[in-house]
Amino acid sequence: MEIEDPIENIEDVEHGGKKTVNSPDYSVYYVDTNIEHTLYENFTHKRPYGFQIGNQEKIKVKTWQEMLIKICEILITVDENKYVSFEHNPKMNGKKRKYFSKNDKGMKKPKSIGDKIFIETNISANSIRNLVLKLLKEYGYKSSEFKVYLRADYTEMHR
Repeated sequence: MEIEDPIENIEDVEHGGKKTVNSPDYSVYYVDTNIEHTLYENFTHKRPYGFQIGNQEKIKVKTWQEMLIKICEILITVDENKYVSFEHNPKMNGKKRKYFSKNDKGMKKPKSIGDKIFIETNISANSIRNLVLKLLKEYGYKSSEFKVYLRADYTEMHR
């Protein structure tokens, strides 16, 4: 009995003497970067373009992690003591690990915020969304004051 090699059935394209698998046309998945999204959406397989808090200008980002870092940088300037206190606030940290810590030990991808405290950035888009909702609540912002703008939605590609 002969086993069929799945690689042989993939359409190949000659590329500089090397064979490569056709990659998808990512531009098909770009979305209107002016459409406002809320923090009550599923952001799996979606890429951010930017965000806006209240009447501030739209801040452009390329990743969910970059968005989290920029939000944290804004909030620490609003009230540094409140922000630093998140290290010892159980509802601001994960069930298994800390999102905020003055020590980066035990964090997978820590980023320093204001040279005061580290934030864990090795978390999913939806976990970042949930953390942003908690941060906004702690700072007295309404979730409706926060808008997310997307650059791409790859949901169809993953069905």
